[in-house]
Amino acid sequence: MKLRHAVLASLFAVAVFGCSGKSAAPSAGAAHGVPTVEIGYLNHGPVISALADSDKVLASFEDKIKVSRYDFETDQGAAFEKSKGLVGHVPIAIFIDGSMEVKLGNRTVKFYSFPSGQGTFMMAGGSWTADDLRAAIDQALGKTP
Repeated sequence: MKLRHAVLASLFAVAVFGCSGKSAAPSAGAAHGVPTVEIGYLNHGPVISALADSDKVLASFEDKIKVSRYDFETDQGAAFEKSKGLVGHVPIAIFIDGSMEVKLGNRTVKFYSFPSGQGTFMMAGGSWTADDLRAAIDQALGKTP
C-alpha cells in the first residue's frame, strides 16, 4: 500500500510541476519557439518508475518547454492515443513538437515504449534514453547536440 501511495504522490508532484494534460489537442497554443513535449503513458507502477529519469530531464528545462501528459486510461488520454495513431499496448510514447522520432546526429531515436534497459517481462525497453530525450529537447530549442 505504501508503494501505491508513493507512486500516486510522485505522479501528483509531476502533474503539479507544470504538466497540463487538460486537453487532448496538440499543443498548438504553445508560444512560438517553445518546444512541446507530449507524453502518453499507462498509469501503472512500472511505467511511472521508468519515467523518473525523463521527469528529471523535463524539470531541468523549467519554462523553456511546454509539457503535456496523457494517461491512456482516461478519456483525454484515449483521445490523444487515437489522434497519434497509437495502437496496441503502448506503455510510453513521447512526442517532441508532434514527432515521436527525432534525428540525433547520424541516428534516428524513437521515443516509444520503456527507456532502454527498463522494460518489463511483458514489454521490452525501447531504444531511447533520458540523455536522448535531453539531446532532442536541446535540438528543438536550437542548441547544437
